[in-house]
Amino acid sequence: MSTLPIKRDRAPNASILLSSDAFEARDRFDAWREEIMLRVARVDVGVPDRSRFHTRLRVIQLPNLSIIDRRSTPSVVKRTNELVRDGDDAVMVSLPWRGSLQLRIGGEARAGPGDAILSSLHEVGDLISPNPFAGVSLKLDRTLARSVIPGFETQLNMRIPLDSGASVLLRSYLKALASTAGGLTPSAAALADMQVRELIAHLFDPV
Repeated sequence: MSTLPIKRDRAPNASILLSSDAFEARDRFDAWREEIMLRVARVDVGVPDRSRFHTRLRVIQLPNLSIIDRRSTPSVVKRTNELVRDGDDAVMVSLPWRGSLQLRIGGEARAGPGDAILSSLHEVGDLISPNPFAGVSLKLDRTLARSVIPGFETQLNMRIPLDSGASVLLRSYLKALASTAGGLTPSAAALADMQVRELIAHLFDPV
């Protein structure tokens, strides 16, 4: 990550912006794949056209969950046999805002705006964005996922239609968090963490 310096004095929950534009055009994809996706994110990535590849990630780390906002040209994000050996079994809540996602783990699930896909990082599989994509993924450990989304195991790897009002509310909240310059105080970060978890719970149980 030496090519993408991060300020050492930033707040722990301040958003981190990672962009493929930080790399030279001639080796942009290879550098992004090796330095960011494989080394940091612990996923592999493939693209149909390296010459047109562009992506941007904005990452926010709250006390109990991670928020990964992604903008990308068409791509495939993969957890391979080698990568799942790292033991990470966190649950990902993937929410497309623009474009669609196709998850291939055993069978196939397709989701678009207004839907979600739950997946587990301990499973080998592909998450495909066949068109230009914008969306967010929320990373929760399994214990937390069970308290936020009871019985989530029965909803893994399938399209889940969401309550439209709850989806809009969560998107607006996450956008506001991302625009908080310099991060939050510890007490504000704890409050935001709790509220994001409550909004996620409301997504899957809006009653």
